[in-house]
Amino acid sequence: MLNNKQQEKKHYVCAFVFSQSLEKVYLLRKERPDWQKGLLNGLGGLIKTNERPSAAMTRAFQEECSVFVHDSQWMDIEDMENQNVFVRFYTARLPEGVIPKTTTDENVWGVYWRNYNQIGWDQIGVVDNIPYLIYKAHLRASKKDEKFMILQNEKNKS
Repeated sequence: MLNNKQQEKKHYVCAFVFSQSLEKVYLLRKERPDWQKGLLNGLGGLIKTNERPSAAMTRAFQEECSVFVHDSQWMDIEDMENQNVFVRFYTARLPEGVIPKTTTDENVWGVYWRNYNQIGWDQIGVVDNIPYLIYKAHLRASKKDEKFMILQNEKNKS
């Protein structure tokens, strides 16, 4: 749960999810808000009243790409906030063969993650702090602990 000071702000969750091999990171080509239109960002959304951030991440991720990730599977990366907004960032790895699907008007993109410095961030268009956050997410997601592997939702098996 968020503390009282955080509840006065709009609060969001955002995730940078990787393929099992860590070769791809899945991002959304944003349509809104206006300042993000056309740029790539992580998947996520608004945390509803009395919703735990990890539960909000599970809900938002499934809504945006039809992949279920149990809220216990999310690994937190960092919290960022300013006077108006609080954002909790997460990461996870998908099982082999699970590919997020576009389910909204914002398209899911799989960006090949070769080397942090080899990606032309300016050419693909990302929100300013995304390269830094993806780098941190990649470090965290590269842990080999099996408990962080995501189980595929039944509807993705069909």
